[in-house]
Amino acid sequence: MTHRGLTLVEVLASTVLLVVIATVCLPTITAAREHLAADPDAVPVDLLGAAADEFMAEPESHGVESLPELEQVEITTSSLGPIVVTHVEGPMDSAHVWLRFSAGTTSVFRWVRLPEEEAIEEASP
Repeated sequence: MTHRGLTLVEVLASTVLLVVIATVCLPTITAAREHLAADPDAVPVDLLGAAADEFMAEPESHGVESLPELEQVEITTSSLGPIVVTHVEGPMDSAHVWLRFSAGTTSVFRWVRLPEEEAIEEASP
């Protein structure tokens, strides 16, 4: 029974092949690591969504009388810090308006139904 080992040529060929594969994969791995780095301004979207739902349920507690007429307001929460609530333009014939809640680099959207009179007025030409 003979045991055959690897020859020097086979070892060199496999080393060169591994170096070529590593060189080709390195830019992809580097780019992926940059995208996976934690954004210090990112806010967990579920926490921002919960804060938006709380605001939508009781806007009066933040000094907002009418959600459909809101243009922009900044609210403060203990866990997330300041949240900017902004009216976002939507289709003119829509029966609702959109509000964007932004904290850091994270945003969530909620909609508010317009009162029937306003929805009819906006839909008519």
